[in-house]
Amino acid sequence: MSFILRRRRKASPVGGFSFSGFGPLDAFGKSPTPQAIELLRENLGTAYACANLNAGLIAATPLRLYVRTRRGEGRSRLARRGETRSLSSKAFDRLSKIAASNLSGASDVQEVMNHPLLSLLHRPNAIDQDGVGMSGFSLFEITQAYQEIVGRCYWYVERNGLANTPSALWILSPHLVQQIRGMPGGPLIARYEVMTAGGARSSYLPSEIVPLRMPDLFDPYTGGMSPLRACFEQVRLSRKLDALTNATLDNGGKPSAIWSPAISGDTGGFLGPDEAKRAEAAFRQAFTRGASGGVMVQEQAGNLQILNWPIKDIIDASRVELSKTAICNAFDVPDSKLNRNAANLAAARTGDWAHAKDAGLPRLRRNEAALNRFLIPMYGAEAAERLFLAYDDPPGLADPALELEQSRSAASRGSITRNEDRAMLGLAPVPWGDAPLVQGNWMPIDPQTGLPLGDRSVADKPIDSFAPQITPLLQSIARLEKRVGKLRHEARKAAKEKRSDRPGPNGPDDAGSDSANDRTGDARAAEGVPLSAEGQVGDGVSV
Repeated sequence: MSFILRRRRKASPVGGFSFSGFGPLDAFGKSPTPQAIELLRENLGTAYACANLNAGLIAATPLRLYVRTRRGEGRSRLARRGETRSLSSKAFDRLSKIAASNLSGASDVQEVMNHPLLSLLHRPNAIDQDGVGMSGFSLFEITQAYQEIVGRCYWYVERNGLANTPSALWILSPHLVQQIRGMPGGPLIARYEVMTAGGARSSYLPSEIVPLRMPDLFDPYTGGMSPLRACFEQVRLSRKLDALTNATLDNGGKPSAIWSPAISGDTGGFLGPDEAKRAEAAFRQAFTRGASGGVMVQEQAGNLQILNWPIKDIIDASRVELSKTAICNAFDVPDSKLNRNAANLAAARTGDWAHAKDAGLPRLRRNEAALNRFLIPMYGAEAAERLFLAYDDPPGLADPALELEQSRSAASRGSITRNEDRAMLGLAPVPWGDAPLVQGNWMPIDPQTGLPLGDRSVADKPIDSFAPQITPLLQSIARLEKRVGKLRHEARKAAKEKRSDRPGPNGPDDAGSDSANDRTGDARAAEGVPLSAEGQVGDGVSV
């Protein structure tokens, strides 16, 4: 029995207790280590701006569902029902880079256009009441915001659909969720307990929960280290600087002026406490708020000394900027994203690209991996084997100028068709857009020969290719030649009769020669053979 227990404990990477890498106090040794509720309360200022930028970036990136077909497998039922569409070579190449493990051994990958999972992610809450519930964008935005602030978020999956499939998704606030660890040698998490309204507790099994976590080196299996926790001391320091500035501006030990009674006066340079308070109250009442700038008339003689404090003694601008930069670095947000007014177009685009690359890509890959691991299997074994989710590239990662230059270069080399060029511009395909383009006069080329259409001479083309077009024309020409031959024959016959009335200058042989020629012409004309311009046998029509 002891051997079995030792084996079970050895197989479990984490024991039945929770260990936090942080002590009871913060890095300064003054304040307690922040819990989830304290982290949510500190979601202000620069931290809020950074968390909001990251959450909006993740929520704005499209999430797509794909079905893979491995070698030897038949077409999926989704494909047979026409609920999928093929991927372009460019989309497949991008997908193979970001989801190589999901494409292992796949002979075909298609995007799923209609599936209950897509409907669930679009409308996660099964609430029929108008104005209540959550949209798909809000689902991912709030989920990512919790990860940025607390370091983890939980989805409760309600499974009332067909064949016990998911029917609704509910976000569980992480500061109200407690992970109950299993016994040593047992499961890491036995159950999740959630504090509900009125102080009641609800328990959920791990199979009902989809956990989404940030990396945590102290607790890699059940923890979550948020960017806000990583820079919490800087956030607190920034808040203290704000409090100090507020106290200073509210006259926190730095008066704006000092009034001293004259030594030669009635009081001899001294005022009693009551008299001093009365004079101060009269001064404040006369010159505070909108009354500033008036004329002061004092009953007693004295001197007014104006105190001009340097602004750096009130607000430490360099310290504030350093704290702001440290917070931005923890959230992977460039400074230019928070200082839009100080950035030109090039700097703004560089900031968008850096934000999409450094903050967007890792978070997208982490979220889609969690959904493929915990949510997809809830739709059955076949779905777990063939379906997977993958995000598009986040907004700001693509370079519009580079894509335009690539499109122009490909079109100038004849590497793409009109429809492919239109697809890059977001235009619909046209029936005449499947022919490639050649440089120069943009003439369409023949897909069979690779030569421009209409650019070959008649002699270069095979005769058979002209038969359907010119056969009626040749027949008309032949009939016309036959008619002309008959007319010429009749004209020569009439001329012969006139010459027979008078002898020719060369005697009877002349007439005999003409008669022989006429007979030859008559015979050929009767056969439909075209004649030359002189009425003799010609060579026909050259094409």
